[in-house]
Amino acid sequence: MAVHYIIASHGNMAKGIYHTYNYITQCQPENLYIINAYTEKDSPALQIDRCLSEIPKEDKILVFTDIRQGSINQLFYTRLAQYEFFLVTGMNLSLLLELMTIKEDELNERKIQQVVEEARKEIEFMNTRFKAGQLENHDSEENDFMM
Repeated sequence: MAVHYIIASHGNMAKGIYHTYNYITQCQPENLYIINAYTEKDSPALQIDRCLSEIPKEDKILVFTDIRQGSINQLFYTRLAQYEFFLVTGMNLSLLLELMTIKEDELNERKIQQVVEEARKEIEFMNTRFKAGQLENHDSEENDFMM
């Protein structure tokens, strides 16, 4: 049994977010599929069906999509009745970094939900933090700021 990852988006976002993931982790998952919808001649539905049908049924599949109401997420959502996979929408880099580094035997619905909740906390309007005085040392190095 293996884990397969599908990163799917409108345009080239999927390719870009994976490129950044790879840059940070220096890791190239073996079972990775990238769908840059509407950039190739095949329809997104055909790309998705081809991708899902190639993966062995006993393997785990983790799908990341860009936006919940978007056509790409909706296409995957309708396929939940036919295929068994985990579908996470609203992807961001922190979400990919966490979920794509989880060990296969630890990847389950509870763990995914936990990581999704943590990834939501990464979205912040930093001006509010700055105005509240939470950035204590304005002359600090970037690395100090991140800690």
